[in-house]
Amino acid sequence: MFAKLRLKKYNQQNTPVFTIKGTFYCKIVDTVSGNMYRIIMSPFGNSQHFQFTVYLKQIKCPSHDRDICETIRFKTFNKILQINASGIDAHGCVLGEIITEDGPLSKWMVDNDYAKYADDMSSWT
Repeated sequence: MFAKLRLKKYNQQNTPVFTIKGTFYCKIVDTVSGNMYRIIMSPFGNSQHFQFTVYLKQIKCPSHDRDICETIRFKTFNKILQINASGIDAHGCVLGEIITEDGPLSKWMVDNDYAKYADDMSSWT
């Protein structure tokens, strides 16, 4: 009952928008597309873990390309990685960069011709 009464004083102007920022350990559990993944992480400093969808906004790749998805699965599944989260987009996806043992996943994808940087789409073939 007390929580219900407290909630009455909040509105859109005095309530911050939910976001996640910082570096966290994570594990990729599903590949949605070449630059979108389902991960598990614990961003709130406790032992509770949650699933999130992560979007690597700095790269673009062919949507739902099975070869890319299988390569990412082979490279990352069930490995403990890191995510540098920079916020949440309008669709509720965590924005950020996933860091593997080889460095940033988006850089590895661009270097291996699985993706292009979003600001360099003119060279897409």
